[in-house]
Amino acid sequence: MAPRVPVERELSFYGLTSLALLLGASLIYWTLFTLGLDLSWSISLASKWCERPEWVHMDSRPFASLSRDSGAALGLGIAVHSPCYALVRRAYLGNGQKIACLVLAMGLLGPLDWLGYPPQISLFYIFNFLKYTLWPCLVLALVPWVVLTFSAQEAPPIRSS
Repeated sequence: MAPRVPVERELSFYGLTSLALLLGASLIYWTLFTLGLDLSWSISLASKWCERPEWVHMDSRPFASLSRDSGAALGLGIAVHSPCYALVRRAYLGNGQKIACLVLAMGLLGPLDWLGYPPQISLFYIFNFLKYTLWPCLVLALVPWVVLTFSAQEAPPIRSS
């Protein structure tokens, strides 16, 4: 199975997909909340009964994965439509350049995980969304572009589409 990046989609597709995920889940959440259902019941029980409540992370909240996935969808669209990706897309990266991309990406993405989380749940969701929007932009577009720019002595070979 060959890797395939959906570059034929418009940026608005990614933005609308992200928005639809967020709005749809918010509508369901507020509807259930209005009906008296607590969707965070498992977090409350885990925090209460867990031997070590500090092990219950905010990542395990019901909408953490949704904010992560919708941010990644938007980030993918931004990355695929960036000028950096347009240059990198047709270039061939050698093994050394791929290793440099890996090291640089891990060096940039690691500190994002070490930042920690804000105590307010709404700020956590916003931070989580922005963090996972940034990841595809870094990994797909910015890091390979930087490596290609600083490592190319001559013009890199162009792959045929």
